[in-house]
Amino acid sequence: METFPEDQLREPGVGSCWESHFAVGAWDSDSWLYISSIREHFPDATSPEQIIKVSRELQSVGLQYFFEEAQRQWPRCSMALNWCFNEPYPCAANNSIIGYNLEIKPAYKAICKALRQTFLSARIPRFEHPAGGTIEIELWLITEKTVKVTGATVDVAIICGNAVSKERYVFENEEEKANRLLKIMKLQLPQRTGWFDLRLDCQLHPEWASDYRLVTRTR
Repeated sequence: METFPEDQLREPGVGSCWESHFAVGAWDSDSWLYISSIREHFPDATSPEQIIKVSRELQSVGLQYFFEEAQRQWPRCSMALNWCFNEPYPCAANNSIIGYNLEIKPAYKAICKALRQTFLSARIPRFEHPAGGTIEIELWLITEKTVKVTGATVDVAIICGNAVSKERYVFENEEEKANRLLKIMKLQLPQRTGWFDLRLDCQLHPEWASDYRLVTRTR
């Protein structure tokens, strides 16, 4: 952004620096930025800084879920990859997880978390949810090997500011085999709209913790 003409930053469009740096018109008129999706979920994101921040959040959420789902479907799914890994050109928007000049994007860290050997995972039906409604998730233990679990509990929490909605799962078996669905849960969502966090914690194994950023909207 530092090298872009200031008078072209306000509105992504054809003929601006957004096009010459592949945010629009790369594959179709909307790629790679996909401003229509950003405006659908975040209509208040209007400044270049807000648009880029939200775009990176969406990339992180999407790739985290993609790689977790690939892990969940092993061995039927034997490989997953992101196109592309790094970017040798200063793109205004791109699928890369390492940006120009070796900038590590948030999506890179999200993918690293999704490729751990053993962790708690939530299968979530969608990114956006109705404010004040409920969310149904599948709680999974993703692991490449059989692990021994004795007396462990998992706390599943919806966090939005100071408001917290919780459910708990208790491991009953000493041995948990690879990629096991533990429980289907339904949790209450906050009344307010905007970002909220879904967090999975296990006190006995804090390294298994996972968190997801999701959105509530009034439709």
